[in-house]
Amino acid sequence: MPDATHYPRRRTTGGRPAPASTPAAAPRGPGGRGRRTDAPLSPRGTACVIALDVGGTGMKGALLDRELRTVVAERRPTPRADGPDAVVDAVVRALRSLEREAADRDRAVHGAGVVVPGIVDTDHARATYSANIGWRDLPLAAVLEQRTGLPVALGHDVRAGGLAEARLGAARGARDALFVAIGTGISAAIIADGRLLSASGYAGEIGHLVVDPRGEPCACGATGCLEAVASAAAIAAAYTARSGTPVSGAAEVAALLTAGDRIAGAVWQRAVDGLATALAAVVTTLAPEVVVLGGGLAESDGLLLAPLKRGLERRLSFHRTPRLVTAELGDEAGSLGAGLHAWEAVHAREAARA
Repeated sequence: MPDATHYPRRRTTGGRPAPASTPAAAPRGPGGRGRRTDAPLSPRGTACVIALDVGGTGMKGALLDRELRTVVAERRPTPRADGPDAVVDAVVRALRSLEREAADRDRAVHGAGVVVPGIVDTDHARATYSANIGWRDLPLAAVLEQRTGLPVALGHDVRAGGLAEARLGAARGARDALFVAIGTGISAAIIADGRLLSASGYAGEIGHLVVDPRGEPCACGATGCLEAVASAAAIAAAYTARSGTPVSGAAEVAALLTAGDRIAGAVWQRAVDGLATALAAVVTTLAPEVVVLGGGLAESDGLLLAPLKRGLERRLSFHRTPRLVTAELGDEAGSLGAGLHAWEAVHAREAARA
């Protein structure tokens, strides 16, 4: 993965920064075997890629030009209740729909970037495992290429979001950064020495660091994982269990905390302590300059960031204390990261033909 500092900030329509189209190092793995791989890159004003962020509940798709400006965007549900094959079918439909949108606008699609949750082996373009969707050792890029004819660059949703934040958002300019997505689960993307770490898809599973050995069981089979303490789902479940009053989610717990609810305060503080413990372990090991917090929980104004900063500082001694900031790109981060993957694959193919 190219150095995150190689991309200068640019102004775009809508004010979002975007990278220059500097050729990138060739990605490893087989993603890029579609029928359009030998086509020359079309004129600057017409070339685009498809970016698709596949989540457990919904998919966010877009056509992105070379400056990562959105030409058109689509959202559709992820039919995971119908099984993993149905999700593949839905992804194919989304890619074909966006390709038709490109044709309607006289745009030439030069590839697609698709990012998915779970364990994703980008070196071999395989969805190794996804608890949310049900994929196991699926050569997803090859399947999508065969069914659509498009070259497909496969990535991981959170790592793609972290890459976008490092190139375009809150971690821009940092060679060492950590992006933590806090939602129904917790996962992270690690940028070390300017490179995105994958480790065959297993890097960044911060949600399964044990922060409370006597805590609640985690869905992974362990006990007291960060995800079982500090995810949005865990916070809501903990408040419901302690108070006997069901809540709809962590946002409701945050509102109760602001109103002075003591149980909400205790639940929230336990989550903050768990996050601080996990971040201290990562900071001690990887020494990021900046930690970017994303996901719905990170948007709770100062309710999370301020106490988390204090908790992290108490746990560190001589270590480099990172800046803690909230993500800038919101729910666009995953699709922007998918677009980055797609354009890098395009440039790698161009470089190979040169």
